[in-house]
Amino acid sequence: AVLLIRTKRKLELTEAGRIVYDAAVEHRITNENLLTNLTELTRKRPNVAIGMIDSIAAAFSGTAQPLDYLEKHANVSIVVNNSRFLREAVKNLEVSLAFVVEDSVAHPGLEIIPMGVESFMVVCHPDYLANAQTELDKGIISQFICYDQLSVTYQLIYQKLQKLDVTIQPTFFSTSPDVMKRMILRGKHVAALPYLMIEELLTNGELTPLRKRGQIITIDRPISLVRVNGKVLPKALGNFSRQAKIT
Repeated sequence: AVLLIRTKRKLELTEAGRIVYDAAVEHRITNENLLTNLTELTRKRPNVAIGMIDSIAAAFSGTAQPLDYLEKHANVSIVVNNSRFLREAVKNLEVSLAFVVEDSVAHPGLEIIPMGVESFMVVCHPDYLANAQTELDKGIISQFICYDQLSVTYQLIYQKLQKLDVTIQPTFFSTSPDVMKRMILRGKHVAALPYLMIEELLTNGELTPLRKRGQIITIDRPISLVRVNGKVLPKALGNFSRQAKIT
């Protein structure tokens, strides 16, 4: 049977090609499960890879549990990237599971488990607060640093500010909250950043929140855990996924 059709512009699977591809994916999952089950049976330390977006990786690195428990029972590697990259990595069995921003898109073959809500706060450097707050009171933020426009996070931030009658004029886009944080600390910019990432900076006064109608501006971002349907997880990783919560 013809499996592929090649043109000058692209390469496509035929119907037969799709059937073969789906069977190959199932076969690969079966092999992965066989390896996991035999590793558990012989009580060897499994190799596990976990994907995390930046802010979740920062949150887990600052707490003793449950990551410490996992590292005692498995050889752990952490892959930090954006949600789109991590979903593909899970589909390709490059990571066992991943913590990503929840979206409304269907992802065939993936199990999606809600893990909680991550809080964001709109902040700036204290030296820039007067200018930023004056603009905000007029319904605009002209020096806004934001997540890239294709991301779910950008849409969540944009929608929340729109409800508050605030228009943003982004001057810089990034997929890394750490990069945005560093730019904010230099002054003359505003950004919505994960609260857990900036909590200490808020406490010691290096960053300050902005307010609209007297209230600090916060945005909730839902986080989910994604894994391949039918893939067996090592016992230690299964325990980790049940203990890990995003608050």
